[in-house]
Amino acid sequence: MSSFDHPLTTRFDESDCMLVFKDAKVPWEKVIVHDNPGLSRNIYIETAAHVISNHQSNVRFGAKLRFMLGVASLVTRFTGARDIPVVRETLGRLAAMEAGYQAMIDGQIEACQPFDNGFMVFNRRYLYAAIHWAMENHSQLIDIMRELMGGGHFQFPASIDVLEDPELRELFETFWTAGEFAAVDRMKLFKLAWDLVGSDHASRATSYEKFFVGPAFAVRNYNFINAPWDDLHAAVEGFMGTYGSGDGAAAPASGQGSG
Repeated sequence: MSSFDHPLTTRFDESDCMLVFKDAKVPWEKVIVHDNPGLSRNIYIETAAHVISNHQSNVRFGAKLRFMLGVASLVTRFTGARDIPVVRETLGRLAAMEAGYQAMIDGQIEACQPFDNGFMVFNRRYLYAAIHWAMENHSQLIDIMRELMGGGHFQFPASIDVLEDPELRELFETFWTAGEFAAVDRMKLFKLAWDLVGSDHASRATSYEKFFVGPAFAVRNYNFINAPWDDLHAAVEGFMGTYGSGDGAAAPASGQGSG
């Protein structure tokens, strides 16, 4: 495939596969866990493995989100819609979402937590909150980008091969140039945007962003088990302890009516 027509697919598309070991001998000294599902799971939960790997995933999504914001802004610039108030509002919303997510990543570092032997680990609660945010918002972000693109992508030739024919090239450069933006540059941007939101690669990426950590209920369970429920309850119960408990403390003074 042409990297011009499929700039992301040609570089980053990949399919998952299952590797099966048949009659493979593993020396006992290399075995970490055997016939113990609980311990196998806890390798990820009770060590820093799950946190470290998923902080990297947060950083990856943050870079992707920043790239999406840049593409969205350039698309509206190339279409001339960037200064329309409602479009600026949409871009401002995307910019706020991107900045907020980057702050969630920074928070995992700034609020890092003590771990074994004097080491520190990224803040678990903030990390799982960021994973949940990405899972919940990626599809919405893709839809917003689709709206900003409109039908622009479908108005371009199917392939950059159009330039190889002199007659077609002249027609393309004449009728697809818009203002200061050359036809080839406009097509290059829209091909990139489509590969980000609408191609086969984009469709697989959408499912990946939803499920790479697990189903939604598993991600929410990570957030549940890492929430400081005792501290949250104590704050509410401590406040309730500062005022009357139904013993008449709030009753009107003697001789005074309620008005």
